[in-house]
Amino acid sequence: MAFEVPYWSGAHAIEEDDEDFEYPLPFHPLELGEEALKYFFGYQLEGFIDPDSLEPEDVPLMRFRRKRRLIKRPFWKFW
Repeated sequence: MAFEVPYWSGAHAIEEDDEDFEYPLPFHPLELGEEALKYFFGYQLEGFIDPDSLEPEDVPLMRFRRKRRLIKRPFWKFW
């Protein structure tokens, strides 16, 4: 995908404090995950959050309620 190219090319390299430790990827996977969230769904959870991005708390959700019966008797009795 287009958002992955800078990560795989090394533009978001990890700063290594320990020379003996080699990180297997040229980037941190959580940073790529945040970029994927922004690309696919339009929001981020961590890091610098773009003020123009979507706030997940502002998305309206549907809520359903079970219909209550007015008569409190079993449905198999007809008398």
